Formats: sequence, C-alpha cells, structure tokens
Amino acid sequence: MPTLLVVEDNLALAECLCMELESEGYVAETTPDGSQALSRLKQIKPVDLVLIDWDLPDFSGLELLKIMRKDKYLQPVMMLTAHDGIDYKVLALQSGADDYLAKPFSFNELQARIYALLRRSAGLIKNGEHLKGDGQMATALLNLLSMRERDVLLHLGNGESNAEIGNALCISQETVKSHVKSLLNKLNAKDRTHAVVIAFHAGLL
Repeated sequence: MPTLLVVEDNLALAECLCMELESEGYVAETTPDGSQALSRLKQIKPVDLVLIDWDLPDFSGLELLKIMRKDKYLQPVMMLTAHDGIDYKVLALQSGADDYLAKPFSFNELQARIYALLRRSAGLIKNGEHLKGDGQMATALLNLLSMRERDVLLHLGNGESNAEIGNALCISQETVKSHVKSLLNKLNAKDRTHAVVIAFHAGLL
C-alpha cells in the first residue's frame, strides 16, 4: 500500500492526520522537521507521497521542497499550510509542489487530492520519470496475471475508468470489474490505487 510521509511539527495534528490516512489504507509516517524528513527519504523503503507543512522548526517547508527537487526526489509533494495567500501558493508550485491545500481543510478533500496525486505519479513512472523496480519482482507478478489482466492493469495505470477500459479493450464494464477484482486479489492490493503503486514499484508499468 502507498506510504505517505507527513512533515508536521504540530504533533497532535500529525498524529490525527496519520490516523485518518491509515484508516483509508495508507501507511502513514510522520517527522517533525525537514532534517528528519530528508533522512527518512534516504532510506531504502520508498515514500510514495510527501505532505509538508510550510512552517517547520529547522527550515521552512518551502526550503525542504527545494532540496528534494534539487536532489531528484520525484515523489509528489502537497503543501499543507495556514498560509492561504495566492503568492504563497504560486511560490510553492513554482518551486516544485504538486498541490497546495490551506488549513483548515476537509479530510475528504485531502483524500481526493492524495488519490489524484498518486494516480498522476503512477503515470509519470510509466513514462520513465521514476526508477524502475526490481526485475525479479516484476517477473513474479507477471506470472501471476493473465494477459487480459495485464492489459487492464496498464489502463489502470493511466487512471482510466471501467467504461474507458472497456471501450479500449472492447469488453463490457462487468468484465472489466471482474478482471480488476481478480488482479487485486492476485496482487494482494486493497484497491485500484494500491495495485497501481505495487505494479510501478515492481517496474511493471
């Protein structure tokens, strides 16, 4: 399942966010400052998306973002901040943020934006902007899936709906649903997004 890193020095807020994210099936981790966030990103276990507060105790979230992009960390980044002025938003986006959400915010909106960013990130990996995964893992997963399931997985990686997949493959939406259910079971994935993340980490897409 996708791993999300919450960089937030407000411990209560960080814990609350992690609890909500974990309830949605994500692995949620937290660090209180930019230095610890960079240390976490250097670890072997991948981070799929980073949520960064603007005001951090060691250096700003914007500085953390700039360091990440300079060091070629390509994970999607969402800024979560009380600074809701348009100048802050423009500066963050120009510095490499993928999204910007002002506090206070609705968790439903946050969840929707996270899903969209992970889906977009999956597309970037497919186009070669992220490193491919382990070849042995890819081979093992390929052996689990039928040719049609592989086709469906490719279209899931593009963020397509069941109707779009059905039109592309000339099959009914019910057949698409059946293939999706089967490949989720085979990949031990919680949902479509989780399946795509597993596939991309393995280098399948």
